[in-house]
Amino acid sequence: MNIPSIDTNLLAQLATILEERSVTRAAERLNLTQPAVSNALARARELLNDPLLVREGRNLVPTPLALQLEPMLEDLMIDLRGIMELAHPVDPSDVDRTFTLACADNVMAGDLANMTANLRRDLPFATLRVVSIDYFLARDGLVTGLVDCVMGPPGSLPGMRFETLYSEFGRIALRNELLQSCAPTQEAFNEAEHVDVHITMGKGGEVHSVFEQVLLCNKLSRKVRVIVPTFTAAAYLAAQSELWACLPERFANTMRTHLPLQVWPLPFDCPQFDTAMMWHPRTDRDPASKYFRSVLKASFRSHND
Repeated sequence: MNIPSIDTNLLAQLATILEERSVTRAAERLNLTQPAVSNALARARELLNDPLLVREGRNLVPTPLALQLEPMLEDLMIDLRGIMELAHPVDPSDVDRTFTLACADNVMAGDLANMTANLRRDLPFATLRVVSIDYFLARDGLVTGLVDCVMGPPGSLPGMRFETLYSEFGRIALRNELLQSCAPTQEAFNEAEHVDVHITMGKGGEVHSVFEQVLLCNKLSRKVRVIVPTFTAAAYLAAQSELWACLPERFANTMRTHLPLQVWPLPFDCPQFDTAMMWHPRTDRDPASKYFRSVLKASFRSHND
């Protein structure tokens, strides 16, 4: 086989087709028409003398050869991007793409302004699109390429790269008129009525599970009267009722500057919770993606300072 005659663009398209298991979704990601992607698949089948994807009911299923090729193609795309980065270092002023970040509303409320300022300064023509954790999970955002980075507990997405950005304690937020004379006690915590937050597809996430385990170890429990899908809703409800809200520290401190809330440490030992940014390995060496992650990292570093 004549290696120089191989179309690397065809291999890039094939990598996306195999990853998506769908011509339609691959076309959307590649910004091509569906017939163009179907044609690329036909050319790849002829080149490799294999059907690569076969229909099984409504789905396209990879052949054994395709399963072998998939990680090799992914590594090849990473290497090609690395070569282009060496030849054409990224110029931030030329980056005009949209970067999508998935995060919970506590990050949006506490850190989005700082992120936006840094992005406008360092990537002046880029656009930041922020989506919810539900959107990310429903669309498998990192795998499909619809999301560039997601914020969450480090290591919570197997196979994805991550870097821890900060750690924080949980805090109790309650209306200013409550508990004016003393800090919350464990007895008061048990007796109080609480608003809980289920941030992940209507359920408590990984941090929520750890927190519940900490309560159990301390022989404590919450009388949960309301469950809401966002930390913001919990903060507003706490400010307008007698319910207590357990919130991330950074978010709680932000909200008490806008709402009539007092914020207290938890009346029991509880570990700090780490928050990391996570991304797909295929973007590990992509110049623009690397620069975007560096801007995010600097945003949280300057916020922490």
